[in-house]
Amino acid sequence: LRAYAGGRANARPSVAAGQRFASPAAEPPPPDRRVARQGPGPTALVRDAPSGEVYLADVRDGRGRSAPQEIGLWLDLGGLLQRIGQRDNAMHCFQQALVLDPQDARALNNLGGLHQSMDDVESAMDYYRQALVADPELAEAHRNLAGLLQTNGDRDEAIAHYEAALRLKPDYAEVAYKLASLRGD
Repeated sequence: LRAYAGGRANARPSVAAGQRFASPAAEPPPPDRRVARQGPGPTALVRDAPSGEVYLADVRDGRGRSAPQEIGLWLDLGGLLQRIGQRDNAMHCFQQALVLDPQDARALNNLGGLHQSMDDVESAMDYYRQALVADPELAEAHRNLAGLLQTNGDRDEAIAHYEAALRLKPDYAEVAYKLASLRGD
């Protein structure tokens, strides 16, 4: 991965090589305050060539603009970081998406998934519910919340959310299977 700054792929980060971004998410943000703290200045994903480690760094292009400023890019970066086990940096990316749009259901859903992967079920449920308030038609949030509800023994509410997900996305085979098994079909 290369640094991304203002549309230029090879911009130099303004931090010393290998310096790590101090993650703003050492502890999960309270559900009622989605963005507890922002990172210092504009940040970007940077790969340290010698070690291959990926980290976030403060970057600017020659005109002082920062990037990324697109929610989708923050979500993509966060998803990548989550997959490679950099949860704190992933959380920062999802929070940056919320800085751009505090009601972005995809970012809220992704934060729910991140908290779920850290076994923080209560926060995960809160984020999934916030995602559904922001966008009641986000089938993935219904599916994710239903799975947690099912695990916690709330069968009726889990069924309602699986049904909502299937209504929104009729070809959702995974959800159809889980709903059928939960109902005993």
